[in-house]
Amino acid sequence: MLALPIQAPLILLALANADPAPAPPTTRAAPKDAEVRVLFDFDGGSLGDAWTAQGEISVGRKELGDLARADGPGGHAARIEAGAGGIFLTRTGALEADWSEIEALSFQLHRAADAPPTVLEVWLIEGDNKTRFWRKLAVDHDGWERTELPLRHFRWAPGRIPRAENIARLAFYFREPGTVWIDDVALVDDPRGPGASLPLEELRHLAFDGVPADRVRTIERDSAVVLTDCEALDAEELSARLDATDAALREDLGFLGEPRRAPRLIVFAEDERYRAFPGRFAALFASNSPPPSSDGYTFMAIATGAWSERHATARPTYVHEYVHAWMSEATGIDNATEWLQEGLAVRYQLRAHPQANFGAIVREGLEKETHRTPLDELCSGARIPTNRYWQAATVVDYLLDSDDCAEHAPALLAAISESGVTDLGPLLESTLGTDWPTFTAGWRAYCEATYAAND
Repeated sequence: MLALPIQAPLILLALANADPAPAPPTTRAAPKDAEVRVLFDFDGGSLGDAWTAQGEISVGRKELGDLARADGPGGHAARIEAGAGGIFLTRTGALEADWSEIEALSFQLHRAADAPPTVLEVWLIEGDNKTRFWRKLAVDHDGWERTELPLRHFRWAPGRIPRAENIARLAFYFREPGTVWIDDVALVDDPRGPGASLPLEELRHLAFDGVPADRVRTIERDSAVVLTDCEALDAEELSARLDATDAALREDLGFLGEPRRAPRLIVFAEDERYRAFPGRFAALFASNSPPPSSDGYTFMAIATGAWSERHATARPTYVHEYVHAWMSEATGIDNATEWLQEGLAVRYQLRAHPQANFGAIVREGLEKETHRTPLDELCSGARIPTNRYWQAATVVDYLLDSDDCAEHAPALLAAISESGVTDLGPLLESTLGTDWPTFTAGWRAYCEATYAAND
């Protein structure tokens, strides 16, 4: 079930109805040939047939009266009075739309001038209630305001990456107490728009705003799409390396599916622009992100890195971050800097860029207890530090390559892909038929044999 962050008990739930009223037409023309299809105008039928609520919240279908506008909401609307954690959401089956082709969600939202500002989250929930898209919305305006939220600018919830074609429910979640009116909940369908997927041109403009167009290259191949303003970057060399990495990933993980689109990698000529990009990109999603402290960064399946004179086109960061993006596009497992994503990224980074001292690092980690983390802690799904990447990579190698685990690895990784949760503990017995002491002993023996000193 979807883990709803309810901060208040289910102490108040009211879905009140006023007298039914005739419903207006469900579609109307919009600029640029877009069609606005109204899903809910709250002017007829029972509110409880299509909507429900959770948490400290009271919702009623009320006549607008003096709040009606000649050029906007009229008749009835949903009035919501909620405490922190209150949720107003559609029932299963109430939404009928192919969301993969939808441009935006729109609705009319009213806040009285004497009501305190509040903060909402708009949720688009998958049918199994296990994951969702979401977007923060600050409500501080007076009166009615039409809000239009492009689907391509919604964030992903933690866990399994949501897919637009699986959207089945809509919800308004109150981070803070608030009283608002909602009306004319609609879908905007623009046949000329990009739909639910962030278009390459928008990404290119965001990354290289202010850079002359003739300095920005787009290198498109089946394995990857690379955007760069770095003249020194060797497109053929990098493409060959990414092609080989893509082939290796497909060979090892093809049972999880292929990337939904070619993974995207941005290589910035200047480190300063690379450091600034995550914040600019996150702002698209009404979010924020500090400048990265690492040499590479992947967010929402967009891999990024900067040019380095020392490494030139052979910088290992490019392959490392590419693997993160590939995993997001192919498996539904987001990059959360945990053992599986980092272990896979290092595994294929080392294939593209062998590291002479890696065996020594592994041997030292096995020898010194302070240089390794207990596997139940390392593989819990929590963020891991960079000095444990070696350990994550060897765990992944053990799972995919060893006689102990290789036969069972597809079932394990399929279960992780389905849930989006990389905590290995609950899956050890059900998919690998083992426990932590046995798994740890097998992993250690594998490392000792693979990285013997004479190798």
